[in-house]
Amino acid sequence: MTALHNQTTANIKEKSNLIWSIADLIREYYKPHEYGKVILPMCVIKRFNDVLAPTRHIETVVLIQRK
Repeated sequence: MTALHNQTTANIKEKSNLIWSIADLIREYYKPHEYGKVILPMCVIKRFNDVLAPTRHIETVVLIQRK
């Protein structure tokens, strides 16, 4: 197998583990047929949070300065 294939497989497993961990957390609040309405938006929010984390402090300072 190539390095790219191994990296892609690891990335898919990581995303899958994230989704299942979210499903475990919401299990007592939502019925299984409602998971799709919650998991995808939560994954998107988590992704935004992870991508924007390095600049969060800067964005907060800019926001405070604009007020």
